[in-house]
Amino acid sequence: MLNLNTQNTSQANQCGCSYSANRGNKSNSSSSTNSIISSNAGGLPGLNSNQNTQQLLLSLLQMIVQLMQTMQGSGCKDTGNTGNTGNTGNTGNTGNTGNTGNTGNTGNTGNTGNTGNTGNTGNTGNTGNTGNTGNHCAKPKPIPTAGNGGVQGDPHFFGADGGKYDVQGQAGKTYNILSDKGFQVNASFAKWDEVGSTIMGNVGATMGKDQVQVDVDGALTINGEAKQDGTYQVDVGSVTKQGKSVILNDGEYSVAVNSQTAANKSYLDVDFKSTNVAADGVMPHGLWGQTADGDDKVRNGDQGAGAQGGGAIEKLDGSISEKGDKTTVNLYEVANLFDTSFANFNRFNS
Repeated sequence: MLNLNTQNTSQANQCGCSYSANRGNKSNSSSSTNSIISSNAGGLPGLNSNQNTQQLLLSLLQMIVQLMQTMQGSGCKDTGNTGNTGNTGNTGNTGNTGNTGNTGNTGNTGNTGNTGNTGNTGNTGNTGNTGNTGNHCAKPKPIPTAGNGGVQGDPHFFGADGGKYDVQGQAGKTYNILSDKGFQVNASFAKWDEVGSTIMGNVGATMGKDQVQVDVDGALTINGEAKQDGTYQVDVGSVTKQGKSVILNDGEYSVAVNSQTAANKSYLDVDFKSTNVAADGVMPHGLWGQTADGDDKVRNGDQGAGAQGGGAIEKLDGSISEKGDKTTVNLYEVANLFDTSFANFNRFNS
């Protein structure tokens, strides 16, 4: 093997520059290769034919490798000129945009579907029974109150039905005594003694559009104007003053307001008379007016110190308060002597 490599190297060197100068003449290289093959054709000592063949091919391969290395390492190898870069081809013209297709015709609108049949109307429900008409809306029988109705002293109530009860109220507050259509009587309560007794200190009557006031001493004013003894026509009825007594007459009631004196102190009594409290078709109400309901039931309630009409005056649901009740009276409190817009038991605008 050493002899083969040496021989190949020598042959490669012998080519030198002459090989590069005569690129077309390859005879020297070819004859050297043939010479090597010929010299080895007889085989190498100690190797069989297969081994000889393999060894020969290996040697040949090594010679080719060395020859290529020699050729690459030689400074005489001509390098071909780099070819000119080809011109960039022209960009093709953009194709024409195709024509927009024609818009298809809008389809015909479908026919409107038939309207469904209207469902059958349900049967009308039975009309409920008419509720009972409240007392103030009824057409009551004539109810006289002559000679047996009024409020006296501290204050003792004498009902139109003959019953008796006391309502002390609270000093400084005003309460509705009678409420009827177009005619109303309120009274302010005042302190009487140190044990809590009260009296009516001022009475205010609204007669249609006119306001009539009687103070604790019997002085009369109509719409704020002081009046002396005499008779005065008002929107509804007349007012007559004689001394410390004032008579209010609206055609349905005759109400006497009298200034009284006890223990050098004054207080008011009020007496009610009527031949028919239902003449206008409206039943009255108020702390006294409710007793003229014509039910023939006598209302006897609490009496004495601290009594507030328990057992005699009505609650909002129409039932009679229990004896000993001291709060139902608050339902009858009003804003002032001429308040006609209070909510509870108001009959003025009926």
